[in-house]
Amino acid sequence: MDLSQHQTVVMDWGIGGLSVYREIKRCDPQRSIVYFSDSGSTPYGKMPPRELETRVTDVCENFLQKGIHEIVIACNAAGTVAPRLRSRYANTGLRIIDVISSGIRMTKSTPLRCIGVIGGRRTIRSQIYQRVLSTPRRKVIGRVAQPLSALIERGELDTPLMHETLRDILYPLRHVDGLLLACTHYPAIAHLIQPLVPNCKILDPSATTAKELIGQKRSQRHAGPPDLFLTTGDPVQSRRVAALAFGIEINRFISTRA
Repeated sequence: MDLSQHQTVVMDWGIGGLSVYREIKRCDPQRSIVYFSDSGSTPYGKMPPRELETRVTDVCENFLQKGIHEIVIACNAAGTVAPRLRSRYANTGLRIIDVISSGIRMTKSTPLRCIGVIGGRRTIRSQIYQRVLSTPRRKVIGRVAQPLSALIERGELDTPLMHETLRDILYPLRHVDGLLLACTHYPAIAHLIQPLVPNCKILDPSATTAKELIGQKRSQRHAGPPDLFLTTGDPVQSRRVAALAFGIEINRFISTRA
């Protein structure tokens, strides 16, 4: 498959990265994107650290060899290895953007003083947000929200189980003044989250990630190749949940091994 005319890869374990894809297309509709869902692999949040780094490196290497030099890691679990990947590929011309770095920059720019962070188990237990964002004037409270992404991947966006799970996760955070969504799946349920933290500003790094990718310069192409959607998992389920969660109608997810 010739991908050399595409500009950017957006990668995630599942369909959560479509929240970032959507923001990129809003900012730069002409950009030709390959969306890669690796849902046929072990969930990134459950992979041992070395295995996760190897897998994400393999994905980057695959697309670099196919001529794409921009990769957006639209997954917080995978984003924990982004600094090492940037070091590894520093002399190759491969540009790597990740949602963790974008989320940290966005949060630092706010005046908020008590911030909750919800994300997968690996992201929260890594303390990556807490270490960087906590200051004498800013309190950061991490909360594991592991079941949410699995529910969204199954298409359970507005079910009793989703509502019950959200209440349990968010109750200890009801008094924060900011809530950072440290998983790209969560924007799909932001409308369910907000009523449970009514006095809180929802912080979604998706738009910040898109702006960092594009910068001040939009694509100059007028007719690039159409976007491609690849998955190592179930293409039918991926297509169905993309529409349910993000309102993105994808004609076809293409099965791939890498």
